[in-house]
Amino acid sequence: MRKNIIYLVILVLAIVSFFAFWNFNANSNLNMGEQSIFGGSKNGLTELQKDIVKKFREGNVPGLVEYLDEEVSFTLKKETDFYTKEEAENILVDFCQNQTAKKFLVKHFGSNKMGTSYYLIGELITTNKEEYRVYISNNKTHIESIEITKPRDI
Repeated sequence: MRKNIIYLVILVLAIVSFFAFWNFNANSNLNMGEQSIFGGSKNGLTELQKDIVKKFREGNVPGLVEYLDEEVSFTLKKETDFYTKEEAENILVDFCQNQTAKKFLVKHFGSNKMGTSYYLIGELITTNKEEYRVYISNNKTHIESIEITKPRDI
């Protein structure tokens, strides 16, 4: 009798483990070609965020500037302040002239529960092998905040 209970417990655990593993693999393979590094589907990015990522990858400062709010919280390395759209453009131009983008990888993204505020965290890798963490906060139409920092500066 006791042996039968042990076998039954082992069988139940094996079945539960099988279904848990199968469900995990089924969910993780849905969009393998379009996943961020942490597994979230890039399909969750808004159209604005997709365009921002594209422009960062291209080093397209004028394209990024068109999305900047009239006043932007901007952090470059360790310097943080609020800047006008024009001042932020000058900072971005200077940065992109010195750091040519090679890759821009989306690491994580999300939004508030109401879907009115969004963010994405990316990794910018430059042609001279510098790595930067990029945090962008935006609403549906404009970038409100950009932080470009070295990973070890955080």
